[in-house]
Amino acid sequence: MSTVGQQLREAREARGISLEELSRETRIRLAYLEALERDEYERLPAIVYARGFLRTCASYLGLEPEVLLRQFEMDYRPISPQRPQSPQEVPVTVWHGPSPRAMTGAVAIVLIVLVIAFLFRQYSLFVAESASGLASASTTSSTLSFTTSVPVIPTVTPLPTQVPTSLPVTSQTHSVTTSITSGTTAVSATATRTPTPSAPSAPLTLSLHFLRTCWLRVIVDGKMVFEGTLQPGSTRTWTAQQFITVRLGNAGGVDVVFNGKDEGIAGHPGEVLDRTFRLG
Repeated sequence: MSTVGQQLREAREARGISLEELSRETRIRLAYLEALERDEYERLPAIVYARGFLRTCASYLGLEPEVLLRQFEMDYRPISPQRPQSPQEVPVTVWHGPSPRAMTGAVAIVLIVLVIAFLFRQYSLFVAESASGLASASTTSSTLSFTTSVPVIPTVTPLPTQVPTSLPVTSQTHSVTTSITSGTTAVSATATRTPTPSAPSAPLTLSLHFLRTCWLRVIVDGKMVFEGTLQPGSTRTWTAQQFITVRLGNAGGVDVVFNGKDEGIAGHPGEVLDRTFRLG
């Protein structure tokens, strides 16, 4: 019984189609088609993609997709992890304690730390005592100076002063105050009339409803915002200002709604589809 890859290659050659032409028609990379025909499944990105590629190629070449998929499930074997080493093979390292050189170095470090701590404490006590002595000497000197020095206050005869009859300064001060108050009121009134700009709304809205398992990648205004696999029954919505680009790994299992309009199913089952949504 021929393998899945042999059946695909025989059907393609019988139709006179090259691998490059099959890659253009199905939108599947040439390297993945070569891996399918050679039954080298480890070169495919994941088993879910292998199923989609196999279904798309079988439908295009006129083969039965379900028959090939069942045979593919029987032939596909994931790479098994390596078994751990037995306890006899695991090397055992015996610790014999620190070396004499390491012990000497540790003791020296501890002694250095203790000496530094002692010197720092002595220096702190010396600074505290010096500050206390300076404060006491300053207080004593101020007390003696205040007690012994008695200033002689001379008698001064005040000169007569003439009281002006009018006070133009008062009116000027009032004028200035009024001007400042008016200016403050004008500024506050102008500040309260400043309009608050409103944030623009997004003109593009894309909703995807997933009828089958599908991998997808979403790019909004040039920035990738999602990449992953969604299960049947899931619905996701994205908004943008300029454009939205999506890549669907199973276009036949996705229903598209763009700006409130139902666009229908995106493509055929197993089809890898790239599509950009924008206004106009």
